[in-house]
Amino acid sequence: MIIEQPLSCRSVEIISEAMASDDQQFVFESPVYPGQPIHRTALATALRGTKHEKHPENSKTPGLRELLGLKPFRPHDLRRTAATLAGELGFSEAAIAKCLDHAVTKDDENQSGDDHRLQSVEAHAAEARGARRRRGRVATDHRQASRHRHRTAAGRLTLDG
Repeated sequence: MIIEQPLSCRSVEIISEAMASDDQQFVFESPVYPGQPIHRTALATALRGTKHEKHPENSKTPGLRELLGLKPFRPHDLRRTAATLAGELGFSEAAIAKCLDHAVTKDDENQSGDDHRLQSVEAHAAEARGARRRRGRVATDHRQASRHRHRTAAGRLTLDG
């Protein structure tokens, strides 16, 4: 069974960047075994890190959770969170099930309103991306102005001193 699910512009952008070459078979290819998909536990390992739980002195690398100061969670928790948020946004159980690659019944498929909600969510996401870009430009301008003030102040101190 093939599930056709539209991808957001950002998703397409991420996939395009992940595809290193035209002959690459998998979007996320294993760095250890070329031509093979990334191992199904790779995300969990990246989150957790390679530290030994019983013997912390045997730790090799910290995980992303530790580096980012996040509470422990598993990759599957992200699926549940996405499903919860989609439900709170008003998407039907059928639409959520399709996104999670779950079975959908005929009755579920007949529910309507998801197209309008999807357009609304996409519009909100585009607005958020625009706001993020504007904040980035403001932050860049602020950093540049701050550096200029610092250089100017440093120059005055040097001239006066």
